[in-house]
Amino acid sequence: MARWTIGAPSSNAWGATIALSAEFVGPLPKDGLVAHAAVRARDAHICWTDVTLVGSTSRAVHAFGTVVYRFSKKGGS
Repeated sequence: MARWTIGAPSSNAWGATIALSAEFVGPLPKDGLVAHAAVRARDAHICWTDVTLVGSTSRAVHAFGTVVYRFSKKGGS
């Protein structure tokens, strides 16, 4: 979920997760998982990201979810 952390954060920035959902569609594999994240939309203050977890060998989908994250400056909007 570090998609928005590519650049260094400014000292007056902060954020909060305002929505998080996860759906498991079957038992998790023993060989591990690989996560794929995609930013679906973003503006100056909110980032909508979809995440899919697949088996590291089978590539079958085992879980998916959505994260909505809000960015703001300290003491302001």
